[in-house]
Formats: sequence, C-alpha cells, structure tokens
Amino acid sequence: MNIDDIKKLCSQGESDTVEFKKSTARLKSAFETICAFLNTKGGVVLIGVNDSGALIGQEISDKTKRELASEIARVEPLASIQTHYINLDNQKKHIISVSVKFDPINGPYHYDGKAFFRSQSSTMPMPLEHYRNQLFMSSKQDNKWESLQANGFSIEDLDHELILSTIKSGIDNGRIPETSMTDDPLKALSHLNLATEDKVTNGAIVLYAKPNKIFSQCVLKLARFRGTTKDEFIDNKQFTANAFTLLREAMAFANSYLPVASTFPKDSIKRVDTPLFPIQLLREAIINAISHRDYSYPGGSITFAIFDDRIEIWNYGILPGGLSIDDLPSLNRSVPRNTNIAKTFYYHKYTETWGRGVSLIYSLCKDSGHPNPIYNQVGNGTELIFRSKEQIGNTNSPGPILEFTERQTIISEILANNGPLSVHEIISDLETPLNERTLRRDLSALSEAGLVTLQGRGPNAKWSIKK
Repeated sequence: MNIDDIKKLCSQGESDTVEFKKSTARLKSAFETICAFLNTKGGVVLIGVNDSGALIGQEISDKTKRELASEIARVEPLASIQTHYINLDNQKKHIISVSVKFDPINGPYHYDGKAFFRSQSSTMPMPLEHYRNQLFMSSKQDNKWESLQANGFSIEDLDHELILSTIKSGIDNGRIPETSMTDDPLKALSHLNLATEDKVTNGAIVLYAKPNKIFSQCVLKLARFRGTTKDEFIDNKQFTANAFTLLREAMAFANSYLPVASTFPKDSIKRVDTPLFPIQLLREAIINAISHRDYSYPGGSITFAIFDDRIEIWNYGILPGGLSIDDLPSLNRSVPRNTNIAKTFYYHKYTETWGRGVSLIYSLCKDSGHPNPIYNQVGNGTELIFRSKEQIGNTNSPGPILEFTERQTIISEILANNGPLSVHEIISDLETPLNERTLRRDLSALSEAGLVTLQGRGPNAKWSIKK
C-alpha cells in the first residue's frame, strides 16, 4: 500500500472495511475494530487520519512499534495482521496501515478477551447469535450439524424410494457420476455424504425422514393474512415433515392463494397460465430457506406468509459468517449452512445452478416486473420479502402454478386421452415400468394441484382429469 492508495481510501470515507484513527493514543479502539474486521469481512485501520479523512500522520518511534506489537499480541487466536508505515509526502510523519483479511476458519477472534463485530461503519461487541454462527463456520465440515450422526435414527426411518430417486436424478441430470448408481439406500446416502460408518446423518433425517420419525425443528408454518398486517388470518397451516414434503406443501399453498393470469395466444387454442410470482422464484426462495435453516436449535421454524401486497419468507438462522445484508445483491457464491442438504436439491435439478441462488432471485424479480427483494435480519433469523407489483387477491385464478415432473405430465396426458382409468390401467399404459406406490404418490400430487380426481373406492376406483 502506498500513499496514493491511502488517499483513495480516505476520500471514500469510513465504511464496513475502513476506519480512521487520529493517532496511536487510540490503539485500544483501533484493535477492537481490527478484531471486528477479522470476524466480519476484513478491512484496514488507518492511523494518522482524522474523522473527516484528512491525512495528519504521526511520528514513528521504537516505542510506537512496541505498542503496536503489544496490541497485536492481545488478539486471539494468533492472527495474520499486516502493519505498514507509509511516509507522508517525505515528511517525518507516517500513516500507519493495519490490515487483516476475514478468517472464518480460525475465528471467532477476540481482543482483550472480547469478540467484536463490524456493522457498516460501527464496531460493537459481537451478538451472541453471530458468535454461535462464527463457531459453526469455523468447525470442519465433518463437525457441522448436518454431518453428525443422527442419534436414535436408522436407515429404516427414512424413505428409501426417495433416497434412490436422488441418485437416479443426479445421474440423469449429469450432476452425479454414473458409478454412484446403487439399489442400496445406505450406500446411496454415503454417495451423498449423508451417512458415515453405516450411520445416517442429521442431514439425511431432514431430507428423507418418514412422517412418524422426524426432528421437531423440521417445521413449516404457512399463513395467508387479510390485508397488509398480521391482524387477521384467512388461512394458516403447519407441517412437520422432511424437506421434500415441506417444499411441496409450500408450493401447493402458494398455488392456492397467488393469482394466475390465463391467456390464449393468437392462433392457438392452448391456454397459457402465468403466475404472479414465477414458480422458479418461489421454489428457489423456499429451498434457500430450507438449506440455510439452523437446525441445531430445536425451536424455530420456516415461515411462508402471503399478504395483500407481499410475500414474506423467514427461516431460523442468521447469515453465515462474513456476510452482511448489503453483500447479498452482488453475491455470486454459495454459502449454505447445510451444504449436503442444498446439494441434494441441486441433484434433483430443483435448483438450476450451484451458487447463484440469491442473484437468481434478484434477476427473476426484475424479469417478472416486481421490485427488488428485501433481505432483513429479524430476531435470530433471516427474512426475505417479495413486494408485489400488483394487489394479491384472496383466492387463486384458474390454472396451476405448480411445476410437475415429466412422468406426472405423462400421467395427466394418459388420463386426458383415455380416462377414467384404474391405477393398474395407468401402469399398463406407461411406456416405462412404474411401481404402484410411486404412481399413487404422483396421482396424489396431481390431485393436490386440482388436476385429477378419484372416482369410487377400492379396486373399482378410477382416476380422471378434473373438469
């Protein structure tokens, strides 16, 4: 760093990564900020610069250097702190530059026994939740909550068919090597980093647990409020289930209360349904909430609330260490709290790209004409707000906004052309063999979306397209 670099920094003023100190008489305050930079985004403290950014400088003696070395020694654990003395226009005075990089591996850092945190241009004691988050980020992957063995659970508590479908989807989508193909659910979990030493992990429970064996914190709360406040419910529901079920329930709830514009393009008899909020936008946001949820805390939940003017999504857990709300619009990397959970959705192609979740949300809002999304830290969680470009009605217009698998689409086409049909008749019409359990699951999803209906009971029951 040279004097021109110093002048450029000073012209920009103090920020979340730059602080000015008039002299070494304020070394204690300077190193509280250095500690905060280590715990947040990195940064530089310039000593010899007044609050307005004017370069004053100070004379450097051996005593000055000893004082700096003494303060550096009070930062724990041992940190890489760079100190430079920049001559001020060939005078006897210098500017002292003390700089650090953010270090999520060895933190949280302490100065004089206390941890500090940087927010915009202010240094403050680190909040407890941020401290817990730093401890989490500094732990090795094998020690993260999602990678710990799930006490009291076994492979028998999981949906084997859903586990194997992840491997197949990952291979079909070119996101898992073909050598990972297996019919053994436990081996499949090992390929997905969701089992260790033949024991299932916490992450496997979150993703694949059967309804009667699930963590209490795997909760989704859904609400539709009348107006723009939380004074009156139109509807509210709560589910405790695996991540795939929670995603499906959230999308189904959105389908019930978000309007869909139906049009008939010129020279076409096929109706085109355009949801107010794109399917991909809502799905990406919900998956982000599931992937970033702090499951180590047994309370809390994920909430999905619809108001007349906006959608609010909240999940328990603050942003990963080193990130602030201001960083999110330009974020081009993935920093999920639960990497293996996030990757599982990626293998299913529920997320199109790896590491672009936030930037994709911004671009989808822009492309669909909505204002930019708003992120907030609310309590011990992170909130995402989608403001609507138009009023949201209380009920949905005709037409689905749910996105179906290729197989579900084929099933609906068979019923449209040949229905009503029994389960066994549908299976016989499918080109690709399918077991009865999987077919009933697909039919249930189509039924929840209002596309198909069941007529009769028992062996004579038949499915048809809902008129």
